[in-house]
Formats: sequence, C-alpha cells, structure tokens
Amino acid sequence: MADIKLEIGEAEIRNVIAIAIAESFSPERQKSLIRDIVRAHLQYKSGPYDKETLLGKVVGEQIRTIAVEEISKMMQENKEKFAVIVRNLLGKTFVDSVCLQLEDAIKSITVSKIRLIANMELE
Repeated sequence: MADIKLEIGEAEIRNVIAIAIAESFSPERQKSLIRDIVRAHLQYKSGPYDKETLLGKVVGEQIRTIAVEEISKMMQENKEKFAVIVRNLLGKTFVDSVCLQLEDAIKSITVSKIRLIANMELE
C-alpha cells in the first residue's frame, strides 16, 4: 500500500476558495463585488487611531517602495559624478561613506514627503 501525503498550505487553500467564489458569480456580479470590496477598503481602518484607511496605507507603502527603488537606481547611475565631487572636496577615503549617506538622506526625505490623498466619490 502506498501512502500519499498532501501538504497544502493555508494560503493556497484560501486562494483556491477565493478564486472559486469569484468565478461562481456572473460578470455583472463580479464587477459589483469588486466595487463593494474597494468601497469597504476605502473606509476601513486597521485600528481606531489610524489616520489612513487600509487601502490608502497599502497603496502608499507600495508607492514609497517604488520611490526608494527608483532613487537607488538614480544614485547608482550617477554614483561616479557624486564620487568625483566628494573626492575633490573631502578626499578619497570619504567617497563611499558620503555617497551612502547621501543616498539614504535622499530616500528618507523623498519618502517622508509622499502623501496619498484619496478623495473619491463612489456610486
């Protein structure tokens, strides 16, 4: 006799159930369901003291992540230009440290100024 052991994770089970439920609705009902979910997330806050809705928080985090990645790319593309300036002003030993601190400071300033303001009227 052969033993068959299936190990299916909770996330996989939830995903399959979610897909099955979504596919069981008509296309019109699917659109209505999506609108209801978005509406709920535009109003839902994860805690009583939160200023942002859950949807706004998630979208904001994704935008900040993308901004940090783009700043890193930009800094890498221009690293030699920064290195030349630092080398001329402070000397060779400071180049890596100053360039890293400059990148971190630009990321911090840019990300801290990103605000997501969603003011939507839904039907």
